[in-house]
Amino acid sequence: MRQAEIERQHWKAQQEVWRRKEEERRAAEALKNSKEDIHRIIDHWAESNRIEQFFSEVERRASDLEESERLKLLERLRLARKLIGSVDALDHFLIWKSPDER
Repeated sequence: MRQAEIERQHWKAQQEVWRRKEEERRAAEALKNSKEDIHRIIDHWAESNRIEQFFSEVERRASDLEESERLKLLERLRLARKLIGSVDALDHFLIWKSPDER
């Protein structure tokens, strides 16, 4: 009976150690994933700025063209923007999860 109680206590203590280690592993993984996600968002932000600068420059230069050419170019610009989709980095940042939210 005494030996069984000792083994049960040992088993409980071992379970607690495993639980803490698993909790630490999950916290470390959440931190790692959160950092990776924020780096991807930052990279996306840089790419978004580059794309938006390109589109803005095309639009600015279109104003120098004759109307028929300008309208044609602006339509192509509209199609290109539609193809690329949202380049707003805030959209991505708003869905980012901090380590505590994971």
